Amino acid sequence: PVRALAAIAELQVEALFELHDFSCYLDKPEMSRAFRDLLDRFSAPARLSTVVLVESSAKLPPEIEPHVVRYELRYPSRDEYRQVIAAVIESLMLNRRAQVEIGPADYDEFCTAVSGLTLNQARQALARAAIVDGRLSRDDVGHLAELKAKALQEEGLLEYFPPADNRYELGGFA
Repeated sequence: PVRALAAIAELQVEALFELHDFSCYLDKPEMSRAFRDLLDRFSAPARLSTVVLVESSAKLPPEIEPHVVRYELRYPSRDEYRQVIAAVIESLMLNRRAQVEIGPADYDEFCTAVSGLTLNQARQALARAAIVDGRLSRDDVGHLAELKAKALQEEGLLEYFPPADNRYELGGFA
């Protein structure tokens, strides 16, 4: 970790440095000082570099905390998905792009179908499902699962296995 910070400090480029699970090293005074020196160097007007700590939860020493901006990345809530569904339905009806055959009572089923997607991905999947056949109905829940699998596959981070194909335990889960 000491050499990594020293190597980053020597670089004369504008960059984004991503350090994974690095906060555990910052408890040592020499590491804390080296990290703060690096942050001070990056805060100079001529330098436009940034350090990003990627952690599930980072407990940082008090002397580093003032230099940090925290972002909590989380999946959208059910209410946020419901708002997206309502917005897509409103847009479809306003633009007459598709006939809407669902109501608020159906939103929970659609929320489940798009769960795990970003709000933008959910919006796109709902619009695609509606525009394909000119209507948004309960029949589109299965189509949304296919679109979700495609979105996950395009990201390349996850692989989707439909529940019907999961006859075996995957990753230790039934």
